[in-house]
Amino acid sequence: MQIELPDEIVEFMRDLAREISEQDNRATRSPYYYVVMASEEHAAADGCGDEVGYYDEDVCESFSSEDVERQYDQEREDGDVDPEETFQEWVDSRNFRTYDIGYHDREENVFLTFRGYKKHMKMNGHNYGHLKKVRSYVKYCHRNPEMEGLLKAIMAFKALPTEQNGGN
Repeated sequence: MQIELPDEIVEFMRDLAREISEQDNRATRSPYYYVVMASEEHAAADGCGDEVGYYDEDVCESFSSEDVERQYDQEREDGDVDPEETFQEWVDSRNFRTYDIGYHDREENVFLTFRGYKKHMKMNGHNYGHLKKVRSYVKYCHRNPEMEGLLKAIMAFKALPTEQNGGN
């Protein structure tokens, strides 16, 4: 059987096969894929969170613990805080309410190559600004015959001679 494909398709598939075979699989067995992994914030029960958030009732705005600590340090440096006053005393003297924040991992998008992940992040990374710890993550397609078949088909393009396009 002979199948004719446009040159740009054959070239894309050949490049994809080369990239897959040469990239770092991060010690993950084939078939594998990359995802955008990020940590998403969620409310947590008192004492069960990963960090504490602060809500300022005077301005109706939430602040991270880093922001509040930075504000405290700045006010101490400026001389606006009694040097004997602890951070907790300073927080208590404000209209801050504390709440617990938890994080869970969230997966976004799928890529066959790390190069595809990097290109996506370069063009679309700004869309992940509301998430924390955005990173690439490799996942194994455990007992997935469709992915095994897809990768086998992609790799078949790697073996094609460059001057030939399967019939074109």
